[in-house]
Amino acid sequence: MEEVTLNLAVPIGVSGAFLYDMERFLEIRRLSAELRSVQAELYEVEARLLSCNDPEGLSRFGNACQRKKCDPKEALPALTQKLEADRARLKAQMEELRLNLLKLEPTLHLTMHSLVEPPSPLQLAPRATHRRQDPAVAARNAVIDAYLDQPDLAICEILDQEFPRTDGPAPELPDSWFRDFGVKTFIEAYKKCPNRVHKMISVRRRKRRLP
Repeated sequence: MEEVTLNLAVPIGVSGAFLYDMERFLEIRRLSAELRSVQAELYEVEARLLSCNDPEGLSRFGNACQRKKCDPKEALPALTQKLEADRARLKAQMEELRLNLLKLEPTLHLTMHSLVEPPSPLQLAPRATHRRQDPAVAARNAVIDAYLDQPDLAICEILDQEFPRTDGPAPELPDSWFRDFGVKTFIEAYKKCPNRVHKMISVRRRKRRLP
C-alpha cells in the first residue's frame, strides 16, 4: 500500500508539537501555565493598586492602620511603592516567558489582559475557563494578606469588621459558604465550616511564601 504523506503550506504549530514532538509540547505547556499564573498574580497586584485610589478601599486601609497603630501617611506610600515594584517584577517575568514561548512556537496566539492597561498583543491569553478575579475577592485577599501573622480566628474577626453583613452576607464572603452551610459571617464560617476557612487562609499564606 502506497504511503500517504501530508504537505502543509504553514507550520501546524502547537498541534504538531502535541502529535509529533511531545517534549517540545510539554515545555510549551509548562511555560504557558507559568505565564497564566504570573498574569493572575499581576491582575491581583493591579487590583490592589486600584484600591489605593478607591474611597472604599482607602477606608478599609485606614481602619487597618488604626488597628496596627501605624500612620497611613507613611503606610500608604510604602504600600503603593511595593505594589508598583511587584507589578514591574511581574511584567518582566511575563516578558521573559513570552519570549521563551515564542522561541518555541512563533505561531502561538498571545494576548494580554490587564486592569490598568488596554489589551496588547504577544501575551498568553488565559484559557476560556479562567475568570478574572472578582473585586470582592481581591479586597478580601488584600485584608487577609495584611494579617497573615494572626491566627485564623483573628483574621475572621477582622474580615467581619472590614466587610460587615447587611441584610445578607457581605459580597466578600464566598457564595458557596452561604449556600452550603447557611453562614453569613466569617466567624460563623469558622465555627460551622472551619476547613473552608483554613483552606482559604492557607492558600494566601502559601502565596506569600512564594519568591
